[in-house]
This record gives sequence, C-alpha cells and structure tokens, in this order.
Amino acid sequence: MPVLLLKSLLQRFPAVTVVFLATFATFVAAGGTGAQGTAKTSKDQPGSTPVKEQQFISTNWTMGCKPTGEDGALVCQASITIVTKKGGQTLLAVSVAPWEQKFATSDNVLRVQLPHGLDLTTAVQIQIDDGKPHSLVLQTSDATGLFARTGLTEKLLLSMKKGDIVKVSFAAMNGKKFQIPLALKGFTAVFDKLR
Repeated sequence: MPVLLLKSLLQRFPAVTVVFLATFATFVAAGGTGAQGTAKTSKDQPGSTPVKEQQFISTNWTMGCKPTGEDGALVCQASITIVTKKGGQTLLAVSVAPWEQKFATSDNVLRVQLPHGLDLTTAVQIQIDDGKPHSLVLQTSDATGLFARTGLTEKLLLSMKKGDIVKVSFAAMNGKKFQIPLALKGFTAVFDKLR
C-alpha cells in the first residue's frame, strides 16, 4: 500500500514528493532529532552512513485562525512545527483545535502532520512526558505529508497543560523508529486564547 501511495504521489506531484522523500530520507539516515537539534550520523556508530548535516528548527506554540463554513466564522488552533533550517520544509507539526464535527466525543482534536515514507502498519503515538502513549488514527495524506488525529480528552489536555514535552512516535518504512520531542512550554497560554 505505501509503495502504491508513493507512486501515485510521484505521478501527481513529482517535485514535491521527491523533495519530501529526500528530506525524510536524510532525516531517517541521520537518526532524526527533536527540537532545535542537528541530525547527523555518528562516525562511531557501526554501519552508519555519513550524511550531509541537516539542521531542524522547532517553532514555539502559536495561534492561527482561518474562516470556515458559509458564515465565515473563525476557527483557531494552537500549533508547533519542526522545519528544516534550509528551505523551511515541515517535517512534523502538532496542532490542537476545537472539533469542527457535530458528534465529536471530545471538545478538541489533536492533529499531527508527518512526513511521507512512514510504515503505515505501525501506530503513530503521542506521549506527554513519561505518561501513557496514545495512538492516533491516520486520517489522510496530501502532497505535504500524512495526517493523524485523536480526540483530545480533558485528561490528555490537562497533561499537555502541566507537561514539559509531547513526544510523537512513528516508524519509517525501513523499520527505523523515531520519537520526536516537542516542548510544551507556551502551550497553555496559546490554548487558553482559543476559548
């Protein structure tokens, strides 16, 4: 299934898909780091392949709003993103927003944007500090990446407000597993503005 998806994306969006695959391949080969780190393989690791140094930058939590629906009402979200320093391409983004659906089981939704090239049979999870991991449902994909989400329960929201780090875990198609930490500093102040 992932190979067919990649072929389809290559046919529809060749330049974008190749850039993201190359970026993610560099990220995978480099071992991937979290917020404001440099990803590169260690010369001391057996079997590692030297790769060009790649810088990743994590933004702070920010609030963004856009009009939706016929009435033009604003829908706002709190979000944080990891981008490549060179080119500003998104490697990972986490956002929290009010549910836009009528029969939601929670008031808010947590969405994660991930790069292409993931093993779709392995769960994408979030974990606040050392708490219990929560699995996310892969929802859709487009030229910019894969999108997963989960309902944000009051308990999980409280954990995010009190926590220090949200970790996003996923696996690449080559089986390599990643756990990307994102700081929760500033999340509460931005989230509270959504209300």
